[in-house]
Amino acid sequence: MPWLSDRLKSIGFRFSTPVQTSMMRGLMRPEVVTGSEFDGTEITTEILEKTETDVALRAVTGSGKTIAYLTSALTSISSDLFNREKFIYDAVIDEYGGSMNVLSEDNAEGDEEQEQKARENLAMKMAYSLSPSLQMAELGTVIQAWQEQPRSCARKPLLLVVCPSRELAAQVALKVFELFGGNIRQDYTPGDDERSIFNYRGPRGTRVVGLLDASELITREAQLKAVDVIVSTPEVVSSMYQQDVEYFDDLRVLVIDEADLSLQSEELANYPAISMLLTDRDTSKRRNILVGASFGAEAAEASLERGFLDKRNTVLVTANNYMHLTNLLQSQSAEEIFTSTMVAEGINHQILPVEAGESMRAMFGLLRHHLFTWENTAEDERGVRPRGLIYVKNDTVAQQIGESLRNAVWGKHKVYTLLPQRGQMPLQVLEQFAGAVTASLEAASKQKQSTTDSSVASSKSSNDFDVWRADTAPTLLLTTPSAARGLDFANLTHIYSLNVDPSEAEYAHQAGRLGRLGNLNIDGINAGIMTSIINPQEEAALRMRIVAVAGPDAKITVVPESLWQLTAPPTYADVTAAEGEGGDTRSAEEANARDDAIISRLEDLMKSYEQKTET
Repeated sequence: MPWLSDRLKSIGFRFSTPVQTSMMRGLMRPEVVTGSEFDGTEITTEILEKTETDVALRAVTGSGKTIAYLTSALTSISSDLFNREKFIYDAVIDEYGGSMNVLSEDNAEGDEEQEQKARENLAMKMAYSLSPSLQMAELGTVIQAWQEQPRSCARKPLLLVVCPSRELAAQVALKVFELFGGNIRQDYTPGDDERSIFNYRGPRGTRVVGLLDASELITREAQLKAVDVIVSTPEVVSSMYQQDVEYFDDLRVLVIDEADLSLQSEELANYPAISMLLTDRDTSKRRNILVGASFGAEAAEASLERGFLDKRNTVLVTANNYMHLTNLLQSQSAEEIFTSTMVAEGINHQILPVEAGESMRAMFGLLRHHLFTWENTAEDERGVRPRGLIYVKNDTVAQQIGESLRNAVWGKHKVYTLLPQRGQMPLQVLEQFAGAVTASLEAASKQKQSTTDSSVASSKSSNDFDVWRADTAPTLLLTTPSAARGLDFANLTHIYSLNVDPSEAEYAHQAGRLGRLGNLNIDGINAGIMTSIINPQEEAALRMRIVAVAGPDAKITVVPESLWQLTAPPTYADVTAAEGEGGDTRSAEEANARDDAIISRLEDLMKSYEQKTET
């Protein structure tokens, strides 16, 4: 679709990733066309025609799967959306254009002022009606752009995207809105018109609803009567289906994001309506797209047997290839395809085995060590400031350690929490956390430029402001695996998993927040450091999971105790020097002298925490 291609370029997706290319090619088939020249000579040529087939999409986390399935889905409904645009246009003329005709007949002598007002009113109603609209719960987003349309424009959704969490659904809804010409930026720079609605060439008047809580079915009732795309969670979709089984009759595409989680037997038992939606359809009119980084052979076979995917017409799309799913499962290459790596290359997988009573102390020490190393690296070599994600088992644990964490890293890190059950305004948290890297990179860039360019050196106040933005932006996010699943965090450098015993799929999604599309390498070598703080007895099992997820060539290291001991936080060079391999000779006493106050406070906090844990 030319309009979709133009829009993707305007919002920054100028080149397709391997999985996006495979998605496009996998849904095309060659078609032989014959015709005649002017002189009667018959010619034959081959063209590519798009097909409307089911898709199982499997690729590593952070590879661009969301854009891949959205572009495919929007291509399927594009002609319907343009037809709806024409219907909206005619409805506005019918409802508001009549007043102009009356004015023209009654004002034979000419009341130009009244007629001009009528024209302006019609133009305003048309502009509102043909603008993209987004309605979503109050989760901290500044986007509440819902434009009124004539009541006669009632319509049912064409696209439904089901996500396992509210946070992921919110991100997807914002991306759909942006693809339809919407503006999700908080600021505007004069001259930056590439993303403007005035350069948008796609269908107009589209309406996107992000339904993130079942209670919204009442408050959003009016909006749900005229909608084109819905992004929601299994719980809310099930409630909608139970209230009105015919509401989704016009669906052209149903997407299950993170299908490896959403289609587990226990999930389907809780939400049988999802199974009904997947199976109760005319395959010639509705497509199903199942997406997941760990969507394996077992899940694929089960989806075919249950009717979630069409046995006769389903394509498996990966980053490197596309093939007919049924034929693949019967071939010998199925195991190789479905056991491919689930995370990006270049991630350094670290294991920190430590007894449960020492795990918090170990994490605090490692946090300080990573920042200490960065601070003592030459400015032109240090790379991105450490920005981390901390996973804990559940909301309760996060609440227990949140205050201790803030105190432990006070003055070094600014901590935010993203908790699905207790957290407030998750979109605002995500937005501010994502903005930290922008501020940091801008500050570093201007500071570096000011040292080499005398004409810029005088703009010290501007640099000071950028440094202040970087220093005050959040750099640590405390969350749970379920809350952060599938979310895209810009330029993370470190992930710490605290006493979380993950399955292979869960580990893939935790480590998958690193090395994502467009992210910077933290030091030119590593795509990020994933540190699992676990009980020593779990080390062997975790190693096996890492190999299964990242492949036999994955970089796996064990963190030496000397790196996290709070009483002597050395650099990696100190450790190699102690082992006789040379390196920095900075003494532990010098490091301790700098942080005596923090160390004392940390030890007091840890004693208090351990006493509470024992109690």
